[in-house]
Amino acid sequence: MDYPIEQIKEKLTRPISLIGMMGVGKSHFSSRLCKKLGVMGYDMDNLIEEDQKDSISNIFAKHGESYFRTLETQKLAELITLPPAIISTGGGVVVTPVNLKAITHYTHSIWIKSGVDDIMARLQNNKSRPLLQTENPRATVENFLASREALYAQADIHIENDGKNDVMAQIIDALSKAV
Repeated sequence: MDYPIEQIKEKLTRPISLIGMMGVGKSHFSSRLCKKLGVMGYDMDNLIEEDQKDSISNIFAKHGESYFRTLETQKLAELITLPPAIISTGGGVVVTPVNLKAITHYTHSIWIKSGVDDIMARLQNNKSRPLLQTENPRATVENFLASREALYAQADIHIENDGKNDVMAQIIDALSKAV
């Protein structure tokens, strides 16, 4: 393995969290990062679905967003206490102040950024995103991004995923300097 990977492994003492809007690639890069670093990975949305034995869409439909955000807070509180691992968060995790505080204080946080056009291209025809089931999904994404950008920006590391750059190389480089 190359030096930065070994350096990161040796110095990693807390989880790494990936934050950002839905559709930016958090789950994808989380999985790749787990393999590179040889650590466990946890996708918060998947874990919540397993715990609830239901899909995120159904949880939203049956119980509402507030209930889901409570589940998200509980799951994050569990995950940040684990040995070094990779946590892929949901796009809205940062809107709950206690979650943002936990992410910024107890993890190495990485904001995966993408523009609205890139997000929409990745999410077109995706019916599993309950917050996008609106008359104008693009406007919804624009509004979410505008309201959350300052929250995401509190992350330790900012990585642009525009589909043209090597996101993994940027993550590894940034982590090697941050841990």
